[in-house]
Formats: sequence, C-alpha cells, structure tokens
Amino acid sequence: MNARKMITDDIGSFPAPGIERKRAQEIALSIASGSCCAEDKTLFDNAVSSAMQMKLDSGIDVPNFPQFADMISGFFSLIENFQSDEPWVVQREKAAIPEIESLKKFAKKRYDETGKPLELRACVTGPLELYLKTAGNSVEGDLLANIAKSVSFFVENSAMNEKYIKTSILSIDEPSLGLNPNIMADEGDLAKAWEISVGPAKGIDVHVHLHSPNDMDKFYGVAGVNVIGIEAAEEPNNLGIVDKEGLEENGKFLRIGVARTNIFGIASDFLGKTGIDVWREPAKLGQMVDDMEGPEIIGKRLEKAHGMFGELIKYVGPDCGLGSWPTAQAASLLLKNTTRAVNEFKGGNRNIL
Repeated sequence: MNARKMITDDIGSFPAPGIERKRAQEIALSIASGSCCAEDKTLFDNAVSSAMQMKLDSGIDVPNFPQFADMISGFFSLIENFQSDEPWVVQREKAAIPEIESLKKFAKKRYDETGKPLELRACVTGPLELYLKTAGNSVEGDLLANIAKSVSFFVENSAMNEKYIKTSILSIDEPSLGLNPNIMADEGDLAKAWEISVGPAKGIDVHVHLHSPNDMDKFYGVAGVNVIGIEAAEEPNNLGIVDKEGLEENGKFLRIGVARTNIFGIASDFLGKTGIDVWREPAKLGQMVDDMEGPEIIGKRLEKAHGMFGELIKYVGPDCGLGSWPTAQAASLLLKNTTRAVNEFKGGNRNIL
C-alpha cells in the first residue's frame, strides 16, 4: 500500500443538525427501546440524514454513521433492558443502532439519485470499555465474554452488504485501554472478548479505536482486528510510542488522527492567538477552524506521521470528539479541511468545493 491508497474516515460522533444533542440521545434511546413517537422519529431521521450528507459533502472516503447516542448508555441500556437468559447478553434482534437503521432510507434515496451505495464505517463500543464504565476496573472473564457476545450482535447487525448500503469498516472503540492504569484483566480474557466481538465482521477492515498506543500490543494476537487507530493530532507524542516493528511483524496497519477535535482546546488557542472568543462570537467558528486546523496544518501532521510509518498507515482522519462541537457546519468544515490535506498529500486534484 502506498500513500495514494490512504483512506479518509472519521470516528463517528457528530453534532445533531436541527436538534440539541441531549435530545437526540434521548430519542435514540426511545427508538432503540421501541417507545419513540412518530414525530420524534421524523426529527431524528432528518438529523441523521442531514449529518450524513454533510459528511459526504466533506469528501471523506468512508464516513462513520453520525453517532448521536452516548457511547456507553447507547449500547448498555439495551443490554440491560433486553437481556436474554444469559447475564449481560442482549437479545440479538434488539442489538440495533438507531442511527444506522435511520440511514437505510437515506441510502436508498441516495442510490436512486446516484446509483451508488452508501459506503459506511460503523463503530461499536468495545466490551472492555462497556465493562469498565458499568462494572469497574476488576474484570471477570465470564462476564466480559458475555458483554462481548452482546457487542458481536451489534457488530452483526451493523456489518451490512446490501444494494443501497455497504459497511466497509467496522470499529470497536476501546479508548480507556492504555490510559486507565487500574484495569485488572487477564490478557487471555481480553483477547477472547475481542475475538468474539468482531467475529461477525467478515471480509471488511476491522479497526480498534484507541486514544493511546500504550497497550496496542494487546491486539497483535487478535486475528479479527487488522487496523489499530490512535489519536495523534491532540497528542503528537503518541507517534513516538507506536511499535512499528510490532505492527509489521503482526500484519497490522494504522489509523492515524491528524486533525484536532478538542473544541475547547482549539477555541482557547484561537482566543490566545486572535483575541476572538468563539463562544461569544459563534459566527467566527469557521474562521477558527481554518486558522487553527486548516489543510496546511493538518497536512504537516500527516507528512510527519507518514515519514515515520509510511505504508503502515492505511487510514487517516480527525481525532474523535466532534459530537461536542457547537455546530454541525463547523464540524463539517474540519472534515473538509482534513480531506483537502490528505488529497494534497496524495497528489490528488479532486475539488470538493
């Protein structure tokens, strides 16, 4: 693989156009539980469609579904409310992500207009993250395996290969791994849980999304995962921790975050640079994104990362965390700047304006 084949994607979370994020999360839970009214369902569908169209318009190669639901409660509430006869194992048919279900109608309409299926990235919160946030740091292997079975059902229902919509990337999100020093878990139990989780994802790239590369070696022996993603825009020192030889020896690739998404840090830096407070002057958000995370800045990060890891980098995009941004338009501009930077680096001339 060479630089021209690098694929752009995003991690998932995104502001909900036309609706407050908290309200969108409430509706997502009501849809998942089967208690949503028609009016709220329409509001949610419109927000999902608008957000996905913004992602597509930004030029990102494989956009993640716009994740409005909380990454913990969005999954664990279903596990709790629709438990099978095994503890923490959700009923298979209830393991559906509302945003993905909502996208199916959008994808059919888009196919009718363009003749192209919607190529999708789907993220599912990993079994360790769900365990840590609901049961604490001391991990019991049997219960972890049960959560992993639930995760596998979400993966199974998200890994689509239909006429109108195709999942080409599946990601399990484990942001606490490598950052939480208090995790007490058997490595064999972890590997087993991850293998169970991603088992249904066949014939597509499977990512694990990490914030730190400190414990990335725990995935070297997980055959079902072939791409390890790390945040490197907000934390550039993470690049120096990555074990290049370990990746090569175990046949793993990288997904690198090359655009900052920490909106509070970006806004603080912009205030220090220009004196403009975007929380008081939201009309300046676009200027802030272009000044602080423009294509040239993003491109320099990509150039540095590629100089270190070359063909091991298969995917690039922003760090995670766009869901906390004040507007979908500003978040979309960051995606667009990222795409421009990557295309320029690859020597492409695609114009997404």
